[in-house]
Amino acid sequence: MTHVVTPDYKGHTIALNDQNIFVVTGPLIGERARYESHREAVQKIDLRVAADEKQKRTKLALAALNASGEPVTVTGIHATTSKLLGVGDINNIYPPDPKIGAILVKRANLSRQMALLDKALSKVTISVSRGYGRLEPVAYDAAVAKLLAEMEGKTALAAGMDKVP
Repeated sequence: MTHVVTPDYKGHTIALNDQNIFVVTGPLIGERARYESHREAVQKIDLRVAADEKQKRTKLALAALNASGEPVTVTGIHATTSKLLGVGDINNIYPPDPKIGAILVKRANLSRQMALLDKALSKVTISVSRGYGRLEPVAYDAAVAKLLAEMEGKTALAAGMDKVP
């Protein structure tokens, strides 16, 4: 003989049989499932309901562009972090519009050109943060002399640079 303990828990029935085993019946359980405790039965129902809800989520295949103007496809939203899935390790996406794609490609090209310019300038860069700390009058004159020598050396390097990359 079974005694119904919970007549309707998320569409399932939990009953206690003569052997003190909790028997669950319902749409997501399939055949009668047996559990040692009511808590275990409820947890299993919760897991099945959550899995069923996950399967019912909207399937996503959203076309977009990455920062380089290349196509990516958003396949979902991470349930824990809310980050977009399927786009790789990028921070932003853009609508898949040809005008936006052209702007993104132009920006990527300019970024590459900026990197080349930065590399060329690094050879003649003089830092404004000298790192000498507090300068006494004698040390000040030595620091000025060192700065002038550095400027002269960098100016000579600059003269030898053929053209802007």
